[in-house]
This record gives sequence, structure tokens and C-alpha cells, in this order.
Amino acid sequence: MIEKIIIDTDPGVDDALAIAFGIKARLPIESLCTVYGNSTLENCSSNALTILELVKCDIPVFRGADKPIRGLSRLAESHGDNGLGGFSIDTAKKTSEVLAVDYYQDILSRSPGDEVSVIAIGPTTNLGLLVEKSPELIKKAKKIVIMGGVFGEKGNVTPYAEFNVFNDPYSLDSLLKLSKNKVTIVPANVCRKVTFNNEVFNQITNPDLASGLAKISQIYIDYYTKDKDFGGFDGGVMYDLLAVALEVDSSIFETQKLRVRVETEKSDTFGLTEIIPGEPNCEVITNVDVEKLKKLYISVMNRK
Repeated sequence: MIEKIIIDTDPGVDDALAIAFGIKARLPIESLCTVYGNSTLENCSSNALTILELVKCDIPVFRGADKPIRGLSRLAESHGDNGLGGFSIDTAKKTSEVLAVDYYQDILSRSPGDEVSVIAIGPTTNLGLLVEKSPELIKKAKKIVIMGGVFGEKGNVTPYAEFNVFNDPYSLDSLLKLSKNKVTIVPANVCRKVTFNNEVFNQITNPDLASGLAKISQIYIDYYTKDKDFGGFDGGVMYDLLAVALEVDSSIFETQKLRVRVETEKSDTFGLTEIIPGEPNCEVITNVDVEKLKKLYISVMNRK
């Protein structure tokens, strides 16, 4: 059975690098579904089209949720004015008129099961809306890889919460309850081990691609090296890249089946993810071989 991958994304600098990597790695990416997060839905959808233009790929883009299932969104500050450090490319590409949740309903209803995988690298609101509309369909997904949560370290939006989960903990909570053992969580504490600076992009041999990725990333790199609250790293943290890289080469990761709880009550710990005793409800990435991942990224991006 041929796998189909949907990337649910809020591009975003690290999203851009992750999507470009997945396409160059020749993953069977069927489409992109956009969501608010690193910028507004409008900007994130436009950015998705820019990324596809940069890597010369023609797959459909479906616009998704512009706010969480409940409450207000909190947009990122680390990705520049439009979410891509101000970078854009004029393109004739347009987003589909079909909404993301309707697209999910269609592709999963037509799937025989265990064919469609989702890599969610933004707030999981689109999937949460699917659970609300058609809870039985989410069970037909082969797997759902989610970049979100943080364990054993402070969050990147509050001391307790990681950005994607903080924006919509209700959706992640519903996915963990309904999609037992189909969810893999790629948490921020592991992602923080992988940082990129301009030295990485200088090793990409395609000058247009290298230049575009470097321009997209500069503000992001500056933020993570200079910010005193959630930065202090030696480059931009490649959060979303790890979720896509997991599908390219799972051997460079360590995983463990665990039970994860999400805090959905409005309090100081809103959006907290924690590992608790009990029957596992997901798989969690616990470590990554940083050097192997960087070498893999450069070799994939240099493919003809």
C-alpha cells in the first residue's frame, strides 16, 4: 500500500526548512494543510505556496483553522513580519477552495485505512476539528506525528507550555484520547538539541535554494541566539525538522511508549504536557543523534 503524507503546518521558518527537506527527501507528500500559529492563517498559507515555489514542487495547499477550537491564538514572535523573515516569492500558485477539515474528511473516508499519515508541525486545531466533525475517521489514519509538548524543561511560550500545545491543548487532548497508539510526539526538549546557523546553509550546493533558505532563516537564527527568555542557543532551533526527519530516517531517533496528559484547564500550567503512570497512549521521541541528522539534512538538500 502506497503511503500518503499530509503535512499540517503553520509556516514558519522551521516549518519551511522541514517541508523543503521532506520534499527533497522524496517523501510521498500528498498535500499541505495550513493553520494559524507562527503567523496569521493568511500569512501561513501564502508562506506554504512560497516554499513550494522555492523547491519547485506542485502539490495542493488547503487552508485550515485561523484560531483555536476555544479561546484566542497566540502568534509567534521569532519568525519575522510574515512568518518567513519577510521572505516571499511571487507565484501563480493558489490555495484550494476546499477547507482543510473537509479535505481530511474526504481523503480519510476514501482511504482503506492505514494509508494516510499526518505530520502536524503547528497547533493541532485542524485535526481537533476533524475529531469534532467525524471522530471515526481519525482512527483510519496510519499515524499522526506531532511536534508539540515539552518534558522535563521549561516551555517556549510559558514556563510550563510549548507553543503548539499552548495554542490548542484541547485538540491534542482529544487526539490522545481517540487515536490510541497512533500518535507520536516530538517534544521541544529533544528538538532543542538541533540548532542550525548559516554554516549549514553554506553547505547546500544549489545557490538559489541555499540563498532562499538562508534569507528565510536569518531573523529566526538571530532570535534564538539573542533572546533572553526562551533563546540562548547557538543557532535557530529546528523544532519541526525533527518531525519530518523521523519519517525520512527513524534510526537516528530513540523512542518510548508512554502515557501523556495535557493540561486543558485555564491556570498557570495551561498547555502543560506531562508523562504520567498508566497504559501508554502515544510514542514519545526521547533522543536524537544530532550529527547524523545534520549530515542527513545536508545530503538530502543537495540531491538533484
